[in-house]
Amino acid sequence: MIHRQAWCRSRRKFLAQSAASIAAIPLTQVFGQQALGDNAWDLDRRLILASHLFEDKSFFDVGHYFRDLIPRSRQVDLWIDYAGNRTSRHFDEIRKRGFAATNAYCKQLGIRLSTATCYGSRGYAGYAEAIRDLGCTLCIQSSGKRTAGSITEMMKRELESYKPALELAEKYDCRIAIENHSGRHLLNDMDSFKAFMDLCDHPRFGIAFAPFHTQGRRESPEEFLRQCVSKVFYIYAWQQNPNGQTLAEKASGESQMPGVGPYDFGPLLQILREHRSSALISPFMHRATSSARSAELVRSAVSCLRKPDP
Repeated sequence: MIHRQAWCRSRRKFLAQSAASIAAIPLTQVFGQQALGDNAWDLDRRLILASHLFEDKSFFDVGHYFRDLIPRSRQVDLWIDYAGNRTSRHFDEIRKRGFAATNAYCKQLGIRLSTATCYGSRGYAGYAEAIRDLGCTLCIQSSGKRTAGSITEMMKRELESYKPALELAEKYDCRIAIENHSGRHLLNDMDSFKAFMDLCDHPRFGIAFAPFHTQGRRESPEEFLRQCVSKVFYIYAWQQNPNGQTLAEKASGESQMPGVGPYDFGPLLQILREHRSSALISPFMHRATSSARSAELVRSAVSCLRKPDP
């Protein structure tokens, strides 16, 4: 395990090596510490937190975390359902209380449900009206599975299958992003990323990029992001636990978080900044032990993402 100071030293090394290409910009500005003018790329305004981090408590007891941990953004990624179509505790509570009452609660705290995550088979189309009524303007789904034929043929079929959902997204002013996954999922390797970028021209359809699922491949997470940055709507600041052997073990433990595990997110952030990307950035982990501990880890992660140690 690499602790925060060691991780941030790695960040400083990256910044020093990149100085030649950004010599006109003070290093303190690289990750949004100071304004760069009206068109500045501002990390703090891009941050978002998944409700998944705080599921040991009622949604109506954790709103202050979104307000206090990311005060300049206050955006929430509401997890609606999981693989297997099991709805989340938070969404069940929200449906029970009612969308109007939920919106009033969010308004009172000054937080915004901007994103919905729907990993079950119903996807965006199954919750489009609820997503609209809660004010979310982005929905994250998993990509489909690989089938027969070339990667180009598979991707064409995948994109074609999203036409009904994208028609709903047009109607309700939403966007859809598919997350890259491991195993037999279609959006998986570099060839599939290239096929997506070559074939997808819909302005409301993009990628939720998870560097977690690209680690251990021949190409680095940065190479994947460079390939698709213009279509990335959402990015997980999330890494594999280096002590894990199975996928479940790699997706367990606090080493998934920035500033705890060994991966340096600095190069990824630099790519986003260079492209003035509007992608939302989510410090993330699975299997959080408690909301209070998640808050501590998010606070440390945001600090490390924002700037190196003085």
